Amino acid sequence: MKMLRHFLRCGLGIFGGVALVVMMLHITAEVLLRSFANVTIPGTIELVSVYYMVFVVFFGIALVQLDNDQLFVEIFMQWAPKKTLRLVDGFGAILTAAYAGILGYGAWLEARSSTKFGEMIPVRGYDLITWPSRWVVAFAFSAMVLFALFHAIALFRSKNGIDV
Repeated sequence: MKMLRHFLRCGLGIFGGVALVVMMLHITAEVLLRSFANVTIPGTIELVSVYYMVFVVFFGIALVQLDNDQLFVEIFMQWAPKKTLRLVDGFGAILTAAYAGILGYGAWLEARSSTKFGEMIPVRGYDLITWPSRWVVAFAFSAMVLFALFHAIALFRSKNGIDV
């Protein structure tokens, strides 16, 4: 299980990180070319919004859920016993899984429809295929569901601590 978790952490981090670096280089090239040569790279805005940002944001969200690094506000629970904190955090993880499941199902329906119709957007002289990026969103939400459920199970089975 730890090996799978490590593999997923590396995969999500690498793909999201590579997308971030490529996006940065693409935008920098666009700005430099526009500033010094009065030339633009066709489709920069479309590539950034349809591909780069989708990978960066949704793989990042899935990575945060995998590592359980989301923000916790424990104003009312800071003095509660560890067992109570484990139960509350476990139910929170189940609610997270349910919410991500609903979003993932909607993303899956959208991805299926986009794939069926071959979704594209026109960009100066060519059509940019956009349907593959819809599957990234569906994958990320599906991964979030699994990560949240595994975390909830670990919290409910834990007997001696809240750090799972």
